[in-house]
Amino acid sequence: MRDNEKVRFDPAAPDIRPVGWQVQMRIDWVVTQVMATHRGLPEEAVRTELAQRLRGMGAAAGQRQVDNYARAISAMPQLPSTGTATDFH
Repeated sequence: MRDNEKVRFDPAAPDIRPVGWQVQMRIDWVVTQVMATHRGLPEEAVRTELAQRLRGMGAAAGQRQVDNYARAISAMPQLPSTGTATDFH
């Protein structure tokens, strides 16, 4: 940065992201991964997997948020088996 440039914070600037956006990106990524592998499984199994993966990513989601995601994922129909190593079952 040059000496004559001033650092400014403008929350209306399009390149400024809201506080916590990285945490929400991590949560979204983990939910997508668990949705691909655990949909249709019991809610408790989904909740446990979500909590473990979120903890591993350093993203602390609230218990209510984890419960809501687990409930929604367990209510989804299971994906058909592809016969690959990525299948959960």
